[in-house]
Amino acid sequence: MRILIALVFIFSTAGGQALTGPEEVTGTLGGSVSVECSYEAGCRDSDKYWCRGTSRFCDTVIKTSVSEREARKGRVTIRDSPQTGTFTVVMEGLRLDDAGSYQCGIDRTAELDHMVPVSVGVLRAGGQALTGPEEVSGTLGGSVSVECRYDAEYRDSHKYWCRQTTRLCGNLVQTSLSAREVREGRVTIRDSPQTGTFTVVMEGLRLEDAGSYRCGINRLGSLYVQIPVSVAVLTEPNKTQPPVTATGYSIFDDKGTVQMEEGPSFTVFNAIQVAQIVVLLLSVTVASLLCKRGTSQSTAIDSREYVNT
Repeated sequence: MRILIALVFIFSTAGGQALTGPEEVTGTLGGSVSVECSYEAGCRDSDKYWCRGTSRFCDTVIKTSVSEREARKGRVTIRDSPQTGTFTVVMEGLRLDDAGSYQCGIDRTAELDHMVPVSVGVLRAGGQALTGPEEVSGTLGGSVSVECRYDAEYRDSHKYWCRQTTRLCGNLVQTSLSAREVREGRVTIRDSPQTGTFTVVMEGLRLEDAGSYRCGINRLGSLYVQIPVSVAVLTEPNKTQPPVTATGYSIFDDKGTVQMEEGPSFTVFNAIQVAQIVVLLLSVTVASLLCKRGTSQSTAIDSREYVNT
């Protein structure tokens, strides 16, 4: 059985990898989603479970036992495979309220359970509940803006911006029904239900601001969905990438966008190569001329000696 230990609120996997699993999985409305968690050989005969929530005292959804390696409860199935050191959870007939935070867990008698968090997202068939840019960039000391778009039914859900650190994403700023626009330090988030978007602005950019972030929607107190956004901080404007030196010219417009034109590329390196070839050809030509001149002089001397004899 799981031991409830007050005041002790740490993950037992810290410092080790007794249990591992995916950070997040996503399925479509009405479909299914599968989660596979791996464990060490020493946990082969321990009970495995799937629970909902982020705390160590999360609500158990389904659980295995030594005598029952596979179990089913409602729309959820769990199957333990000791031979491969894995157990798999399958959630079928997905509903919107199935989205949220769950955990794979291993029951350890008289010790803290091994637990690993897994985020489950549920999307509409043929669409996405939340979309946004994969990457944005800003200049050191300047600002960067990120616009994320959501479905109409999430107009009243909380929107947030968090920074990814290992498996966790720490909230930096979040909206609410009573506060559509919120500012925390150098970060502002503004929800615009009329356009189905929310915008995050990070100001006074520092080099340490570069990294992985996420736009998120919090539905009824549980995580609905997150999308990753990479933020880059540049020391010089319009230096997002080096010029392309493929078969064409590399041209930067006033926004730093690379445009390709057909034609051979010609760089300083190419010019040096051409010069080297020209010098080599000249050297070969001069050597050839000198050789011919020497041969002609030798022939003339031989002819004079023949006449004298």
